[in-house]
Amino acid sequence: RHHHPGLHRSIYPILIGAPEPVDSKGYPFTGNFFVDGSAAALRGLPDKVSKPTMAAVTAFLDKNGVACAAGSPRRTVAQAVKDLFAVQGAQLWNHGELAPE
Repeated sequence: RHHHPGLHRSIYPILIGAPEPVDSKGYPFTGNFFVDGSAAALRGLPDKVSKPTMAAVTAFLDKNGVACAAGSPRRTVAQAVKDLFAVQGAQLWNHGELAPE
């Protein structure tokens, strides 16, 4: 299958919290990305709509005959990233609690 250079096919963020101390019962796992301070960088995301990004997304959707969801043009950068991380990503602090397959 031919791929176009620069075409973004998927995203799968890996969310890694702070490492647990060697002497803790959580060792060798990591903390919860969202509550241990690791997500501090998310607080620096702009809480405003990226007009150039929304224009590009809307043009892409229009070109492909897909309607843009009603609330999407009003989503801020911070909202979009936080929503993405909430539903998609490998939450590595949970790996010690997962049942074997």
